[in-house]
Amino acid sequence: VILEVDVFDRLNLEMVPEVRAALERGDEEAAVRAWAAHFRNRLHSPWANHLRLPQSAASEQKALQADRIVRGEIEEQAIGHVFERGDIDWFYNPTREDDDLAVNNEWQWQLNRMGFWVVLGSAYQMTGNEIYAQTWVKHLRSWAEQCARPDDHGNYAESCWRTIESGIRMAGSWPRAFRYFLHSPSFTDLDVVLYVKLC
Repeated sequence: VILEVDVFDRLNLEMVPEVRAALERGDEEAAVRAWAAHFRNRLHSPWANHLRLPQSAASEQKALQADRIVRGEIEEQAIGHVFERGDIDWFYNPTREDDDLAVNNEWQWQLNRMGFWVVLGSAYQMTGNEIYAQTWVKHLRSWAEQCARPDDHGNYAESCWRTIESGIRMAGSWPRAFRYFLHSPSFTDLDVVLYVKLC
């Protein structure tokens, strides 16, 4: 099933003639392939400087952190939570579930900053272990399914689209993860389109 490709309506297709040609002949699958190839084959990326990796002992620690994320172990605001089977509920907030905790909207807001994606990406670059890429793609797809873009600004409790979160993730975790996983076989051409559509 081809992904909804209205994202192409927002592009300057003069910059990606292969995509334009595919769309003109009605071949959406070829357009998706060409769009993904455009990113994968670029010689320059504004995010290339994000590919700084930890060294030696720090590398092993990063992999251990990534393994916890794969298992669904997430910590925000010094409060941990385990998402069963690693399936993240992007609206979940343990401070709303535990009477011993003061309600803190920052837990869920910061979950949606996806800082842990950088940990997964670093571990993937160091080890080549596809489980880290598969986990990231799983997160990306689940976020797309759960978190439709709101019609308003999203600046309220239990929102995944508060403007500060949107800005922080697009200045850090999202472009860095994109670069880390861009050439992974787990990150399909359709996923590349999905990523761009969500930005």
